[in-house]
Amino acid sequence: MSTSKNSWSGPTAALLITGADLVPEDVTRRLGISPTISRESGSPASFRSGEGLWAVQVTGTEEQGPEHSLDKLGNRISGALERIQDLRDSGLTVQLDLSGLVRPRTQVVLSPALLTRVATLGLPLSFTTDAEVAEHSEDLLDWLPAGDGSHRATTPSGDEPQDAARETVREPAREPAPVGISLSVPESWWEFDIRPEGREATIRALVDERVRATPELEPYRADLTAMLRKMAKDAQESGAIYLGCMAENFDGVPLTATLTVSVVGAKNQQGVALSTDPRVIAESLSTVTPRREGDAWRKVTTVDIPEVGTAARTFGVEDVPVERGDSRTLRMVMTQTYIPVPGTTDQVVLVSGASPVLDLAEAFHDIFDAVTGTFRFV
Repeated sequence: MSTSKNSWSGPTAALLITGADLVPEDVTRRLGISPTISRESGSPASFRSGEGLWAVQVTGTEEQGPEHSLDKLGNRISGALERIQDLRDSGLTVQLDLSGLVRPRTQVVLSPALLTRVATLGLPLSFTTDAEVAEHSEDLLDWLPAGDGSHRATTPSGDEPQDAARETVREPAREPAPVGISLSVPESWWEFDIRPEGREATIRALVDERVRATPELEPYRADLTAMLRKMAKDAQESGAIYLGCMAENFDGVPLTATLTVSVVGAKNQQGVALSTDPRVIAESLSTVTPRREGDAWRKVTTVDIPEVGTAARTFGVEDVPVERGDSRTLRMVMTQTYIPVPGTTDQVVLVSGASPVLDLAEAFHDIFDAVTGTFRFV
């Protein structure tokens, strides 16, 4: 998959407020903001049918990207954030949504600045991509994710949708694929942009921030920077879409670990589709039994992840190549979890945790299990 700088056409940021008891006029009065789209409760619609809807949308150009749209939306609603949270506390569903049309074989890259802006707004965020935008009406929201996944179903009357372009993306027999992932790592871990063009600036900023907060790390600044560079480079070259890493120093002893998230195709080397059923995946994975103490080992099991379901997993101490194509190996603590992507039959999310600190293998297995347990599709 390639990365294109301008890969998101018609980037739109939206504040969406919905609920069975929502009255659009009341929301407008309380927030002092005029909506772009609104709908009374009880109205039939493809997006959250029967619920009232109030939304503000800001759309930018392809060159401006999603950051511009989110900035303009944030400026528009920043003075009403407390009142927006009050609406959320009252039981209404409130979320931010970033949407647009993503061209095939490209990635939408979200900068740390954009994610920081989202954090300051303090609202849940969803992503909607690869959608054809129709005329300006509430039907635009047909391709926004419903909380129960029902937004891809047929209309409440049972009739098929009239928009032929939208018919091509509906698959009533299959749950819609999620539009993003969510994962939580410990606060002391590092999370940053792993793209080559954004990597260096982000690493420098993060190291500067960490050293300011913990001055005793100053002597290790160069080591931390070099370590994070290598972790990010290895993650990006492996095809990862997310990297979280631990880089701590205890009494002069470095403790490091990484956790990456990748989306892999469920096909063998001949291109034949493989099952994404977790139990079938587990049966296809091999165990490694140590012949003597200190040898590499691997166990295979299945685990249940809350709100996700069953996933296949391997964990152990394994010998992995130093680099792709290199015959040399490095012994690592490893936990790898294979999570089927809902709505697809040929994709699996691989959450992989690794650490070279073999003496703490059991502790790191527990850490990787806890972090993977926070994984969610959104």
